[in-house]
Amino acid sequence: MVKILWIESQPELETYKQISLLKERYQYFSFNIAKSIEKAIEEMEKIRFGLVISAMRVNLVEKENKLNILLQPTGLALWRILRKDKIKGKTPPDVPVIIVSTIIDQKTKKAAMSIEPPPVAYIEKPTNISELANAVKIIF
Repeated sequence: MVKILWIESQPELETYKQISLLKERYQYFSFNIAKSIEKAIEEMEKIRFGLVISAMRVNLVEKENKLNILLQPTGLALWRILRKDKIKGKTPPDVPVIIVSTIIDQKTKKAAMSIEPPPVAYIEKPTNISELANAVKIIF
């Protein structure tokens, strides 16, 4: 069983459809969804994930309040922490990452792809399931 962590502050119906389609293609996948950086770190400390799929903008904590809306940290901060082996837990620092994002400016994309090891793919939203499946196929 390959465990996949999907990190997105506000997963939409489309996210759940994509997860369902990936489960159909790869019956040996199981998914956990983290709606905040805080939750993602907790999950990575407890569970060894074989793949992480993440949005670029992820709330610091799940609880909605004015502070979260102001902070809106990016997924980049989380990947820098993970890659530097600062998250002590079961998920290895070199876990494959796929980024799905509405942020399409080249500066942000370049910053994401410069983290070592880089993400397997940077996919723009709305996410094309074939593009996502092809990125997953590269890994497995």
